[in-house]
Amino acid sequence: MSSDNKSYYNIRRLHLAFAVAALMLLAATVWMLAADHRRGWKGFQATYRDRVEPWVTEAKLLQQQQATETDEKQQETLRRLQEKLQSQTPGMAEKFLRLPIIDALGRSLAIEQIWLPDLTIDYNFRQVPRFDRCVTCHQGIDRTLAGHPSQTAFPPEEIVELELPRPSVAAGDTLQDAYGFALASRGILKNQTPTVALVVPLTPAAMARLAVGDAIVTIDRIAVANAEDVKRFLLKERRSDGPIKLTVRRGLPEPY
Repeated sequence: MSSDNKSYYNIRRLHLAFAVAALMLLAATVWMLAADHRRGWKGFQATYRDRVEPWVTEAKLLQQQQATETDEKQQETLRRLQEKLQSQTPGMAEKFLRLPIIDALGRSLAIEQIWLPDLTIDYNFRQVPRFDRCVTCHQGIDRTLAGHPSQTAFPPEEIVELELPRPSVAAGDTLQDAYGFALASRGILKNQTPTVALVVPLTPAAMARLAVGDAIVTIDRIAVANAEDVKRFLLKERRSDGPIKLTVRRGLPEPY
């Protein structure tokens, strides 16, 4: 008995159903990859690694370059800082691994998980080791100042009022010559933010307790937007007597 060529289901309808299902699966996959690429912790982690850490290294490099000693130990420190700065600068491979879809497969930016077997929690009458993922976003939480193991390198952000003693500022003087501090070529989180990169000991800046990393917000209650504003106010347009009132933003905002 010969069999006919009829199928139990309508082939055209099956093709249509499979095509719709495939498109839905493709859309869900694209949405999943896009959502993974836009996860908030990736932005915080990338900003800390690409901006904060290189900025700190540049500040240390500037401090070493301004030192008067030129012994072999200092030269070795300068060399190590330069190598560290180069390693912290993301290259083409690093940028490629952070592209959409690619970053879902690679581990350029990844959740940092700390396993704590000695710190347990009771789950249904069983002690289970804890897992800590805080450092995924709080990248600077365990960083300390060099030579100060108990002092945090990145304190919580706060607004600080300072009084900068007024020196004898002559035409053509630099901020370092007149006040004893220098500004970085860029801000920590925003390029235009005037940020202190160097404070020379026993100078007006040091007496005012100005610190490396301080972002200058106002000078005598006048807002400043960039390094040129700071230089103009402190070196050219400052005329009144008495200390200069500075408002600085110290530390890093959450969650760094």
